[in-house]
Amino acid sequence: MNILCGINLISPETNLNLMLLVGICILAGTVGARIFQRLKIPQVVGYIVIGLIIGEAGLKVISAKTIEVLRPFTYFALGIIGFIIGGELKTDLFRRFGKQFFAMVIGEGLGAFLIVTPLTALFMWLATHNFALSIAISIVIGAISSATDPASTIQVLWEYKTRGLLTTAVMAIVALDDALALTLYAFATNIADLFIGKTSISISHSVFQFSYELLGAAALGIIFGYILKKSFRYLNEHDKMLPFSIGLILVTIGLSSVLDLDIILSSMFFGITTVNLIPKRSEETFELVKKFAPPIYVLFFVFVGARLQLSHLSFMIIIIAVIYLIGRSFGKIIGAYVGAKFSGASDNVKKYSGLCLFTQGGVAVGLSIMASRKFSPEIADIIITVVTTTTLVVQLVGPSFVKYAVKKAGEIGLNLTEEELIATYKVKDVMDVTPPVIRTNAVLGDILKTFSKSDYFAYPVIDSENMLAGFITFQEVKHVLTTTGLDALLLAHDIMNPIRDITTPETPLKEALEQMKQTNTNFICAVENAQSRKLAGFLDSNKVNMKLAEELISRRKKAEGII
Repeated sequence: MNILCGINLISPETNLNLMLLVGICILAGTVGARIFQRLKIPQVVGYIVIGLIIGEAGLKVISAKTIEVLRPFTYFALGIIGFIIGGELKTDLFRRFGKQFFAMVIGEGLGAFLIVTPLTALFMWLATHNFALSIAISIVIGAISSATDPASTIQVLWEYKTRGLLTTAVMAIVALDDALALTLYAFATNIADLFIGKTSISISHSVFQFSYELLGAAALGIIFGYILKKSFRYLNEHDKMLPFSIGLILVTIGLSSVLDLDIILSSMFFGITTVNLIPKRSEETFELVKKFAPPIYVLFFVFVGARLQLSHLSFMIIIIAVIYLIGRSFGKIIGAYVGAKFSGASDNVKKYSGLCLFTQGGVAVGLSIMASRKFSPEIADIIITVVTTTTLVVQLVGPSFVKYAVKKAGEIGLNLTEEELIATYKVKDVMDVTPPVIRTNAVLGDILKTFSKSDYFAYPVIDSENMLAGFITFQEVKHVLTTTGLDALLLAHDIMNPIRDITTPETPLKEALEQMKQTNTNFICAVENAQSRKLAGFLDSNKVNMKLAEELISRRKKAEGII
């Protein structure tokens, strides 16, 4: 630690040190994510744990001052997340499921608020015997408990390539959740003012502030969606489409910050407008943005962990935090279930949507900071410490609940591309384990019979001990029939080609396909292992492509059936 301080690593005085720090955060976060993935834990937890280790609660490699300097990265990540969430919310989904989405948002948000508030108020009154203070603190904490962090939740859905109605519902809920949290917070702070004798801000002012943030974010996002649509007629190359789209997202984020609007909401409306105005052309844009974004996400979640602190934890605050966690969790589960049941949602959505809503982050912490500036230090310290402490807990455990929910709903892996699907396979998953083979002593008539019974263009040749000896293609047979005149005397051994390349069943499919590409062939023989020549299977690229296409279609149909 002294060495790090000696080279001035954490000082934001120079761009070089900042860039060095950013690089270390991304690399360390990536390594942490890989470790947690091997433990079957969502990678976002790895990012946050790395942040905890090097942040304020750990080694303090990243100071609070440095995090503040690098806050634009946080805004950038939230803006991209909002934009991509918006891209999933097409108008036909709202026509079919809009009632469900809004009912569940209201249910889960009010559920947390209505359970956390009275439980916290009861404990505070028993602990302090101050009724007004108990109500003021509990109603503000209850309102903050309604907020759900979209970043962690969406990251898990992307990591596991989920698709289906639960995924769609959760994306819509976490996107719309901000608006409800802001509404409840405005209501709660005014009630708290009445109990502690402050009436500096009227309810009408709070309503106006909420309306301004919501309508302003919507207007800003819609405007930039129209700008992107108009610009698409001039953007035909990838190298122009991505930077222009990222530039518009950054401008949206910047104006949202200047105008004091919610970044996620404005970016989400930008995405919604884009996907509905230009549904076909926008698909490529969203894919490009997704591929560009991973380093930004890594940095964002590392900073989430780095800024979390566990100071000022008195016994009373620990009890309030436990009440908050239990009440909020049950409130989200019960509220989401009631909203889903009331609106006629599917069984999977009713049973599992609440489990996807435990995480809290930027919105909750932001509201707690706003509360700290509005109320006395006595109230502010309790609110900030409770929210910060519970944020740490739910950020660590929440992603695993999301994974569990989408796994139980059967939606994991239903949104894979062909490239991603190939990466999940080994040769043994797609090879023909009983391919038609030709014996080395087979005469031409037997070879032709084998060819006539299958649609392969190449066939492995094996000897009497079933060991791979070579291969014969249609070209060799054609050459014999048209040129030699000795077809009755030739055996398979005489016309076969020597084996140029082999693979094994345990080889990753991607690697085997690359081998075929390098040797300019569309087939490869699989042997039992690298030391054996015993034939285990046969891989034909045309057959592989057919199997991949069938699997992708099957997954899409399953997802569409779920939706």
